[in-house]
Amino acid sequence: MPFLLTEKLKSQVTKNLLKNIIYFKTKDSQEELNYADFYKKSTAITNFLLKKNSSKEDPVAIILENRPEWGIVYFGILFSGSACVPLDAQLTPQEIKNILCDCKPQFIFCSQKTILQVRQATEAIDFIKEIILIDDFFKKEDNLELEKFPQLNLDSPCSILYTSGTTARPKAVVLTHRNFSSNFESIKSLNLVNQNDIFLSILPLHHSYPFMATLILPLFIGAKIIYLDTLNPEEISKIIKEKNITIFVTVPQILANLNKTIFGKIKKIPLFIRLSFFGILEIAWIIRRYLKLNISKIIFAKLHKNFPKLRFFVCGGARLDKDISRDFLKLGFNIIEGYGLTETSPIVTLNTQKINKVSSVGKTIPEVEVKIIDPDEKGLGEIAIRGQNVMQGYYKNTQDTEKVLKDNWFYSGDLGFLDKENYLYIEGRIKEVLVLSSGKNIYPEEIENHYLKSLFIKEMCVFIKQQNNLETLQAVIIPNYEQFKKAGIVDIRNKIKWELDGLGVHLPGYKHIMGFIISNQELPRTRLGKLKRYEIQNLFKKDFLNQTQAKEEILSPEDQVLLNLDTTRKIINYLEETKDKKIKLYDHLELDLGIDSLERVEVILSLEKIFKITIPENSLREVFSVKDLILKIDEIAKYGKTKENLLKEPEFLWQDILKQSPPEDILNRIDLEPNFLNRLASFLLGFIFYLFFKIFFRLKIKGL
Repeated sequence: MPFLLTEKLKSQVTKNLLKNIIYFKTKDSQEELNYADFYKKSTAITNFLLKKNSSKEDPVAIILENRPEWGIVYFGILFSGSACVPLDAQLTPQEIKNILCDCKPQFIFCSQKTILQVRQATEAIDFIKEIILIDDFFKKEDNLELEKFPQLNLDSPCSILYTSGTTARPKAVVLTHRNFSSNFESIKSLNLVNQNDIFLSILPLHHSYPFMATLILPLFIGAKIIYLDTLNPEEISKIIKEKNITIFVTVPQILANLNKTIFGKIKKIPLFIRLSFFGILEIAWIIRRYLKLNISKIIFAKLHKNFPKLRFFVCGGARLDKDISRDFLKLGFNIIEGYGLTETSPIVTLNTQKINKVSSVGKTIPEVEVKIIDPDEKGLGEIAIRGQNVMQGYYKNTQDTEKVLKDNWFYSGDLGFLDKENYLYIEGRIKEVLVLSSGKNIYPEEIENHYLKSLFIKEMCVFIKQQNNLETLQAVIIPNYEQFKKAGIVDIRNKIKWELDGLGVHLPGYKHIMGFIISNQELPRTRLGKLKRYEIQNLFKKDFLNQTQAKEEILSPEDQVLLNLDTTRKIINYLEETKDKKIKLYDHLELDLGIDSLERVEVILSLEKIFKITIPENSLREVFSVKDLILKIDEIAKYGKTKENLLKEPEFLWQDILKQSPPEDILNRIDLEPNFLNRLASFLLGFIFYLFFKIFFRLKIKGL
């Protein structure tokens, strides 16, 4: 049953008055708060606002980093009858100003870390009555408890959450007591968490996902919340051990970085030991899947010592790559991945510890419904959601509200499908799907997650670029400079070319990255790690328009000799005519010249005519650059069979060889009619070899 968040907090205070619920560690100090402290400080905020005649019609803004005061101020605002506008502590003054001008709060709570942005943002604003520095507030304010609070109802707004502050007219989601409380009750009914749990809160609380998962949920079940004033990985690792964290609420980007760290260390292990490790890993995974026994926790105890009491990771905010999810499950960790949006308060679906489908975001939580709008032949369509968790609407924005709320269903703008067991799978955002002129759909996250398997690529963003009447997939790439240093590689661009080429082998041609630029600046993201694609495209538009080769090629004496060959001259002339650009020796056929697998066939046919040779079909499979192509053609022209010579010289063909009968002595050694024991021995031996390669080399067999 839905409830008022304020009434729920009061009941928790009554039941657990002196129970410590918050621990906060800074560089110089540490602090613990119990329910009584939390409530007393919250009502001091309420008392202050009511004394200042704060109107219920005017929201109150919070611009704070994660700390105990965040929740204290939030509930203080709710008790006063106002709605809270939580803002990202990392917004620029202009972004803050855009939001403030939209919702017009009279009071802003901030900290020493955010006061500068707030003052700059409010310089020319006249509706702000007061900016309250929370660091000083409790030192001087009279902390009187109130006996009577303003009257609230279930549909009174709690939060006005802005999804963007970069435009003059940002969009804001209005969420009520009914929305948040119904979502809490649905999650609670799954019995995933309990009052003995200890939550680590590192994600920014102005987002609905960490707000629900690391504030409302632990606060209302009586669990403990740990705050840090740093995101330093060493400090996080230390606090996980010290405070016996049981639930780590995180986002895919953090898990991806942790995955790279773990498996990066494994790759340094000697080959034989590494093969044994992966073999053991696969056996443990098979046992976990089919026998439901998690022996990896024992086998990889050294790794799990870093997470001594961790029960599971909670992952949301964006889609988690299925390979990363599977890796963590193989290592013995539990991951609860879910799906939700700000507009749904936020949780819609969850996997559970008992049933966790890799690559799925789980089943709908109780009292929430999902349906797929206009599914295609594969069942893929827009995800629509219904339940008491769905928002009231967008703040003062009827037009946008009517676009997404239809017949009590919220149209999410996300693409997905449901399997036979009603598990939901997300394919991407409708607005973010890249459609090639061929009609092929590209889901950027899928492509990015695949190429991010390279240890040399730290971040990337893909999009479509029109070039020479062709649409190609392009990328902005941020290299992992630490990895380049460790490997002693200085030719960054060339290494990334080969990484893309090697990983591209496992994707169809239309999903290959056909061009890229390297950037040294981090890609713009939301605080939960989602790429701001439109902003990135605008940011790097000029770089792609003016894209040229990184620098003039430095040629070795051998390269100079190669350039003087007749073969080189003919090949470069041909490529310059067809590509209408200056060709360089180290140009990559696919990344620089856009020659995909289909165009390679055309290149082979043209070069056969130019050089009057026959080029074996697979001979260019290992050819990646113009230089490789020249060397291969030169080799075939010198030592291969020309079309004229093929007519004169005999050639041994497999079909002729296979028509001949084997010699008598070989036939005598072949048992063409093996008995039962021989067949059994062959079967057992084959099965042993199959198991060996399956366990140690991850053998996969398709299309038998």
